[in-house]
Amino acid sequence: MKNRTNPENCRALNRKYLATDKGKAARQRAQERYRAKHRLKLIAHGKVAYAIKTGELLRQPCWVCGDVAQAHHPDYSRPLDVVWLCDKHHKEVHAMERELRSQTHINTKPGNTPGFSFQEQ
Repeated sequence: MKNRTNPENCRALNRKYLATDKGKAARQRAQERYRAKHRLKLIAHGKVAYAIKTGELLRQPCWVCGDVAQAHHPDYSRPLDVVWLCDKHHKEVHAMERELRSQTHINTKPGNTPGFSFQEQ
């Protein structure tokens, strides 16, 4: 269990460690592991960013409340098929996906939850 009695001190020590050669190498290894594990997610994010930049995809308001939104990928294998959700609703959707996976004991990746989609029927 982490000791959270002095989080400011922990952050300061962590910044100091990450400034060392050993810390930089550890961060690099962690980034490489993340990129390998979440390759499809990173590709999808990059494709959405490029599509927005080129005008192929236009930012839309939140599908639920109409606020400023970010792209949510129900399925990372379809990178430009996104649902526009504000930060609040995006977090709620991911929480529902996690809950669904835990209740059904399905070992799926976030964004690829079976039977969970925003597609209109």
